Amino acid sequence: MAEEIVGELVPFYVVGDVSGSMTRVGSSGKSGIDALNEIVPCVVQALVEHPTVGDKIRFGMLSFSDSAKEEVPLSDIRDIAKSTPPVLTPGGGTSYMSVFLTLRGNLENDVNQLKADGYRVHRPVVFFFSDGLPTDYEQEWKDAWAKLTEETEDYHAHPILLPFGVGEAMKETLDYIAFPKDGKYEVVRARVGKDDQDAAEVITRSMNALVGSIVATAQSLAEGEKGAVAKGLAEGFAEAEEDQEDDWI
Repeated sequence: MAEEIVGELVPFYVVGDVSGSMTRVGSSGKSGIDALNEIVPCVVQALVEHPTVGDKIRFGMLSFSDSAKEEVPLSDIRDIAKSTPPVLTPGGGTSYMSVFLTLRGNLENDVNQLKADGYRVHRPVVFFFSDGLPTDYEQEWKDAWAKLTEETEDYHAHPILLPFGVGEAMKETLDYIAFPKDGKYEVVRARVGKDDQDAAEVITRSMNALVGSIVATAQSLAEGEKGAVAKGLAEGFAEAEEDQEDDWI
C-alpha cells in the first residue's frame, strides 16, 4: 500500500555572505549584512499578505564567511513568524567550499525528513548572495559545488541555485555556480549588480524577486498548476517560462 501524501512543499533557502567586506556601508546608508537581516521579516510579511505561502513553502537561511552557519532551520514560515529573526554577524573570509558542503548536508537531511513526514517535495530553491570571490583554492570550492549539484542514487536534493553578485563578485564565478545550466529553468543565471550599486542596494532589489517567487510558487501549487515552481521563479523575475513540467524528488 502506497504511503499517503499529506501535502506538497517547496523548500526555499537564502544563503548570505557575511564576510568582512559585507560590513561596508554604501550610499543607501546600510551594509550588505544589514540588508540580509531584512530578508526573514520580508518573507514573514509575505505570509501575512498571502496565507497560502504557509501551506506550500518551507524556508531556511544560512550565512557563511570562513565557515557556514545555519541561521534559520528549514521551517514552516508560520513558525518563523512566531520567533525572533536572526541577527547576522560579520566574519572573515569567503569560503564557498564550506557553505556548499554545509548546504548539501542540510538539503539531504531536510528533504529526507519532509518525505518521511509524508510530503511530496520539490527540488529545493536556493538564493545565493555574495559580494566577493571565494577565498578557497579554486579546485576545492568547485569540487564542493559539484557535490552539491550532483544527483546520485542516495542524493536527489540537488538544488535550483540562483546567485546574486554584489560589489566585487565577478560574473564569471557566479555564472559557474548557477544551476541547472539548461532546460526549463532558464531564469537560473547569475545576477550581478552594476559597478555603482552597493551590496545593500542589490540585496534589497533581489528580495523582491525572492518574495515574488515564493508567493507565485505557493499560489500556483495551491491552484494545482503544472510546473508551479518554474512559473513561480519566472514570475518572480518577471520573465516568461514556457516549460511547465514538474520536478519533484
